[in-house]
Amino acid sequence: MNMKTPDKAVTLFDEAAATWDKPIRVELARGVARAITTSLPLNQTMTAMEFGCGTGLVTALLAPHLGKIVATDSSSGMLVELRKKIDGIGLANIITRQLDLTRDPLPDERYHLIYSSMTLHHIADLGALMRTFHDLLAPGGRIALADLASEDGTFHSDSTGVMHLGMDSKELLSLASEAGFTDLAVTTAHVITKEGNDGKVHDYPVLLLTGKR
Repeated sequence: MNMKTPDKAVTLFDEAAATWDKPIRVELARGVARAITTSLPLNQTMTAMEFGCGTGLVTALLAPHLGKIVATDSSSGMLVELRKKIDGIGLANIITRQLDLTRDPLPDERYHLIYSSMTLHHIADLGALMRTFHDLLAPGGRIALADLASEDGTFHSDSTGVMHLGMDSKELLSLASEAGFTDLAVTTAHVITKEGNDGKVHDYPVLLLTGKR
């Protein structure tokens, strides 16, 4: 992205970064990481990229299962918090990179795994993103993309930067297939139980899309 003109969503995430790691998000990260390690054959020879890493809640859990991880986010504030974790816990195999794959030039590296959690619903053109993921993977590489199932608009208290009210599983499978992925599957990784913006408590399923280049 053009780092001189950050959009409102990036500014929002920068401001929220220091207090991001609330219990509900920690539990979500555990559920997503568990689903990824259960669904895919991870090993310590693999180089991975996280798209939209935030403060690295998922990356910190996957780090012991992988080789090098390039943790990317468009928010500098989120990456500051992740670097604190890297230093504090000693996660030597994680590299942070400020990057927006929807706007910036693509890195030269190719990865064995690209994963994300709760980032897809912030992306307007998911088909283009799926094609970008396909281009960035080495032959045989995998995707593991977790996000909200379709919801009724009650999940977010602030809709800034929200492009989709969750993900439809059939649409996800279709977009990934059109981008060239095979061995596709959608499972439920986690269920977030919280009060929506309508004042009622809801269960919000989180889907995990996996596939192979």
